[in-house]
Amino acid sequence: MKKRGKSKSTMSIHWKLLISFFCVTMIPLMTVAVFLFMKSSTIIYENASQYTTQLLQQTNREIQLRLSQIAKDSVNIITSPGVQSLQSLSEANYTEKRDMRAQLYQLINTNGVVERAVIFDREGNKIVETGSPQTESLLPEEQTFIAQLGGKVSWHYTPKVSEFSIEPLLKAERAIKNLQGNDPAIKGYLLFEIPESIVFESIRQLELGETGIAFIIDDANHIVTSQNRKMIGQTVHPAIEGKLTGGKGTFVEKINGEMYFISYHASPEIGWKTIGMVPTEEMTPGLLEVQKTNMYVIVFWVFVAIIISLLLTKSVTGPIKRLIEKMRQVETGDFSGEIRLQGSKEVTDLSLSFNRMTRRLNRMIQKVYQKEISEKQAQLKALQAQIHPHFLYNTLDSIYWSLYIKGEESIGNVVVSLSNMLRYSISEELKDVSLEKEIENCKHYFEIQKLKYGEKVRFTVHVPKVVLQCQVPKMILQPLIENAIMHGMETTQQEVHIQVLSQESDNVLYLSVIDNGSGFPYDVKEFPLNPARLPENSIGLMNVNERLRLRYGKNYGVSIESKKGEGTAVTLRLPSLEENE
Repeated sequence: MKKRGKSKSTMSIHWKLLISFFCVTMIPLMTVAVFLFMKSSTIIYENASQYTTQLLQQTNREIQLRLSQIAKDSVNIITSPGVQSLQSLSEANYTEKRDMRAQLYQLINTNGVVERAVIFDREGNKIVETGSPQTESLLPEEQTFIAQLGGKVSWHYTPKVSEFSIEPLLKAERAIKNLQGNDPAIKGYLLFEIPESIVFESIRQLELGETGIAFIIDDANHIVTSQNRKMIGQTVHPAIEGKLTGGKGTFVEKINGEMYFISYHASPEIGWKTIGMVPTEEMTPGLLEVQKTNMYVIVFWVFVAIIISLLLTKSVTGPIKRLIEKMRQVETGDFSGEIRLQGSKEVTDLSLSFNRMTRRLNRMIQKVYQKEISEKQAQLKALQAQIHPHFLYNTLDSIYWSLYIKGEESIGNVVVSLSNMLRYSISEELKDVSLEKEIENCKHYFEIQKLKYGEKVRFTVHVPKVVLQCQVPKMILQPLIENAIMHGMETTQQEVHIQVLSQESDNVLYLSVIDNGSGFPYDVKEFPLNPARLPENSIGLMNVNERLRLRYGKNYGVSIESKKGEGTAVTLRLPSLEENE
């Protein structure tokens, strides 16, 4: 079963408190600002919609009065005895057609706006007309549509223009019903045309913002008149057409990349719709002012919220940060000084407890250090006292000459190396020696080990001459070579090559012992050295590391890099010091 890892938050308490204070301050403010903006937007749009709709409704009434009067004048023609007495308009003789034409001219002269009038029979064929003769007839679908109106006038756009000018015309059509007897059959149709300017006068003076326009469409969605004269005769935009439902309404629509506020009002008597279309920013100038005011208020309170949040956060996290800095000093071994935190009672109690803890730790560490130093000195003195140096040297010298006489020169060399090692280790020299002497001692040690391993182990030294006179503590390389031989030969049968390398950089001397042996049973790469990750028989390695750290400080010591089956590199890091420094 896999253990579920604990999730760790990487956000500091400073940022958590800052974000919390900021959110607590800003969320209510933003909520109120959004509510006020939406409410003000609704009110402004409602007022604009009501005003525009009333304006369009008034325009529709004016147009309806004008067109209704024209339609009323046309009643005299369809109810005249000359028209009603005919069984069929197509059978009218010359005199009857002359009388009907006279009535058409009377209509033109009476209201003064009709430019042309035509009477068709029930099949849509032209009977009489005014003005220049034109070839035209009513299509069956037109006849059906007019018949469905029950005698009402159908007003709509026509692509024709006036005979007397280039002004567009509007066309009106209505059915001529039989008013005699019980048969209300349709006898024919009356068509008359009026200038578009008659309707345009009703919307000419409408002001909808700075660039807004008003226009009117018929029941086929053709624009019959418009403040934008180029729009006349065009079909209304499809985005608008689909939303013109009901008698009146307002909506916002995007047309040609720009948002428009659109209001419309329909005239049921005529079948037209009057439409006002204004860019939204012109229709609601007050809304822009509300938006600016809201923005200024929000920006101001954002700055206030940030300042308040920073002050509150600093008052809480400031003492904690100072305590963390002091704790990091303690981690490095610096127990000097005490911390004095100002703030709440909890913070003050925390600082007092921390100061008591550091004092106790300092006393305990000093006791441990003193005890360890005393023990090491006692062990060294006991070791030196156990063997009398002169007796040992003389004995080894006798053994060497005895072996030399017998021809065992190789074993004799081992005895010499052992003698030199003993003389080096228990000599009364200062604790620091040159790197050259330390390397020479390692060569003697390796000569002794060759007696056991023979050609299975090889030893080379690559040290620049410039660093040979650097002063190093005595006996710091031999334990590393011993570890390299012991661990490198554990699980491998191939030749183990041990190298001693050195380099100097930024007044730091690096001494490396590298082998190609079996390596650690697990991958290691660390500095400073962690004793818990070393094998049990690494006492010499830990001793060297501790000596360097106690002597030079925490920035110096032993680093290890090892890969299983590939070998190990142990590097000493110590100051580069010449003799008498």
